[in-house]
Amino acid sequence: MRPDDIAMELGISGKTLREWLRDTFPRPEADFHRPWFLTPEQVTAARARFPGPRRAASREGMITTTVALPESTHGRLAEVSEETGTPLTELLRQAAGEWVSKYPPNRYRHVRDGRAGTHLHIRFLDYSRRFITAAQDLSAQGGEGWRYPVPHYLACHAIELALKAHLIHRGMGERALVGIGHDLVACLARATAEVRGRLASQHVAAIDAINPDYSGHRLRYATGSTGVMRSAPPIVLLIGAAQLLVIDLDRQFRAERRR
Repeated sequence: MRPDDIAMELGISGKTLREWLRDTFPRPEADFHRPWFLTPEQVTAARARFPGPRRAASREGMITTTVALPESTHGRLAEVSEETGTPLTELLRQAAGEWVSKYPPNRYRHVRDGRAGTHLHIRFLDYSRRFITAAQDLSAQGGEGWRYPVPHYLACHAIELALKAHLIHRGMGERALVGIGHDLVACLARATAEVRGRLASQHVAAIDAINPDYSGHRLRYATGSTGVMRSAPPIVLLIGAAQLLVIDLDRQFRAERRR
């Protein structure tokens, strides 16, 4: 076994171990520039001299993990461990804890999606804009959508995405979001008073009126024999509600990013 292998096992630098070995087990001058393979006796003595990193006194509530480190990083950590008398494992725990503390525990707030530099709440708001555009385009072609609820579904989904962008930004976690489902009234009820206040009473009434059909997926699938929508609030109110939410949230998010 090589000195560096034992040093890594013991959580010390290879330099420290080799210096001790030279004092404890001097080698013949002829071997100075040859690879050093330790005998079983030397390995046992090294392990006795350097007991290695202490294990945690209590491991309750802890998970053991293995971390592969670059040799230079491991060497530096080993030096700090020796200088401070702090076990290597404790240094790693401290470093990980400090890094994680910089980020909120809610994975939704700062998780990035596939597009570099985009936070999830920003991504949701971008999607909301696209659904608004689709609802506008389709309703313009056929008034209320040729009596079919496709523009209404698109507008409702835009409202849902905007409200969930707001809730994610406020710190709501995955379980709570899943519990809300597609209930627009529930989403709106959990929004801040400031966000709810952006909507006029007619916008809120339109959301209340269409929410049973939207949350019950009746806008997504044909109902009855034709799928023709019998009654629904005017599409302009739903699109207007989505636009007001997106404009207000976009202003908030932009202001936050400038700080």
